[in-house]
Amino acid sequence: MYLYTYVAQDNTLWKLNYNDKLIKCDFQEIVSIIEKHINESLVKEDPDKIFIPSNYLISPFNKTQEFINGEYFLTQEQEEIEKKVYQSILDGKKSFLITGNAGSGKTLLTYHLAKKFINEGKNVGIIHAANLNSGHVCLRNKFQWNIEPIKNWNLIFSKSKPYLIVIDEAQRLNHKEQFANLMQKINNVNAIIIFSGDRNQILGKNEGWSLNSNCEEHFELTGKIRTNKELANFIKVLLNLKRKHHMKVSSQNINITFFNDVKDATQYICSKQNEYKYISYTPNNARYSPPCEIHKYNFIWAETSHQVIGQEFENVIVIMGRHFYYDKDNVLRAYNVQHNPYFTLRMFFQQITRAINKLEIVIVENIELYNNIMQIFE
Repeated sequence: MYLYTYVAQDNTLWKLNYNDKLIKCDFQEIVSIIEKHINESLVKEDPDKIFIPSNYLISPFNKTQEFINGEYFLTQEQEEIEKKVYQSILDGKKSFLITGNAGSGKTLLTYHLAKKFINEGKNVGIIHAANLNSGHVCLRNKFQWNIEPIKNWNLIFSKSKPYLIVIDEAQRLNHKEQFANLMQKINNVNAIIIFSGDRNQILGKNEGWSLNSNCEEHFELTGKIRTNKELANFIKVLLNLKRKHHMKVSSQNINITFFNDVKDATQYICSKQNEYKYISYTPNNARYSPPCEIHKYNFIWAETSHQVIGQEFENVIVIMGRHFYYDKDNVLRAYNVQHNPYFTLRMFFQQITRAINKLEIVIVENIELYNNIMQIFE
């Protein structure tokens, strides 16, 4: 193993020798070593195929034990925000907002901050603005984290006075009176508050306003670390076909399948259960409301767009039905379904951005949509 470090300030290269001493060295030395190993065919594969970021940039929900053990890395951007938030708290600031797009590492950073204060012996309460997933339950039951869904937010304050309150997926808050009561309670106990959310992950018309809260500091994650480049580019072009003229899109790890009827499509999806995570659309669960058309895409064993918020999966399979179309500007649109309060396109976006490595889209009863999407790959 050869250990070198480059110091940008003075453009110098240093190496660590066998006596654990740092020695200034010539750049040609490291060039020669690299050339030597390439010539000996020790480097045979593309490094991007060897290094899989998802093994290290993990989800606190899907790899909970690894998260607790600290078996992950933060990116430089995440580390910088962590340091700034921590220092600002020491300086007496009380309210923070962390935002970022899907795959930016927002959830990992937020829960890393919570873990940091928990390990210091502080009382931290986490309010998840949706239903709890299996990762939340594991953190709560196995590691005694104080986590509650938004409907049970009062329980966060039942044990002892919280030092820090984290509101995760804050964009999903939709009851302003409930939010006002929560904020009053937080102010009464003089707790620090961190909002964490994504402005693009809004599934209903009454959501998103909470991210406009007047926090003392706002940090935004700009990089995308979770998905591979091919998948990220495909999603961008899928949403706007005009982008294909200046973005390279590969069909690697992306499958597009067409069926004439729902029955055949559902049988196909059921056959892929062991390999892919199927995510369905969230139907209207209101009592006495008639079933909406989107019910036909739902299986008993499948989780919905709302249930997978904040999670990620190696391979994801989803359905696009008759509701989807491209407008005259080649932008993907979707009709909102009768008797369903949630935006169809936003739910679809939630589904496809849960994928880490592979994505399969099953198109049903919409041959025009299939032909348009296939043009992405020339």
